[in-house]
Amino acid sequence: MTVNRKKLLYRAAVEMVCLDYQPFTIVDDVGFRKLVYKLDPRYVLPSAFTVGGKLLSEFYTDISNKLQDILRNIDFVAITCDGWTSRAMESYVTVTCHYVDEHFKLNVVVLSTKALTNGIHHTAENIAETLLEIFNEWNMEQKVSCIVTYNAPNYIKACKMLKERHIPCYAHTLNLVFQDNLKYVQDFITKCKDIVTFFKSSNIATKLFKNEQEQDRAEPYQLLQEVSTRWNSTYYMVQRILITNDAI
Repeated sequence: MTVNRKKLLYRAAVEMVCLDYQPFTIVDDVGFRKLVYKLDPRYVLPSAFTVGGKLLSEFYTDISNKLQDILRNIDFVAITCDGWTSRAMESYVTVTCHYVDEHFKLNVVVLSTKALTNGIHHTAENIAETLLEIFNEWNMEQKVSCIVTYNAPNYIKACKMLKERHIPCYAHTLNLVFQDNLKYVQDFITKCKDIVTFFKSSNIATKLFKNEQEQDRAEPYQLLQEVSTRWNSTYYMVQRILITNDAI
């Protein structure tokens, strides 16, 4: 196997991990290694350590350089960002860039998932400083037309500190509107949630529920539980209960 062919396959392994959100250890899995061996016995897969280290670093550098070249010719970008905390209690901000290219095509790319620059708290000051660092890294501090975030005061204040136009997330605003109005039917919503909880906590009830449905339809439905931060999940929960009301 030639050196160029080997490099090409190494890159393909890294791309697979990135595109499909696979763990680095997939290249060490017995079944996967057997599959690759059947495809080409001459190819030796890199280790998970190599994929997550040297190869991933090279891949990131290559992709980021290409994106830098693209963004250099873009006059304005819109930014979306959100903060989150890992299970290890580490605080991060993820920044996504939106731009229209010369073919009038809307492109969306993730610029960075970065640990908060100072401390672990999502304060406006920490958010603003982290965002500024990311903008500087991508040479776009003068290109940002607006920043879209959910309606949290710390993000609104961070945008003011950066003197950037802030646009509240439409989906989050819509969710707040619906949540505010759902309080008028809260008793009904609570009863629906209790019904779903009952069936999901009882194997016998679930089995009877399924058997009852099979008399009317080939594929029985499952009940759906509400997710408090997503108004449409409440809608789908109620809709499913209405559809399966006879079986319930």
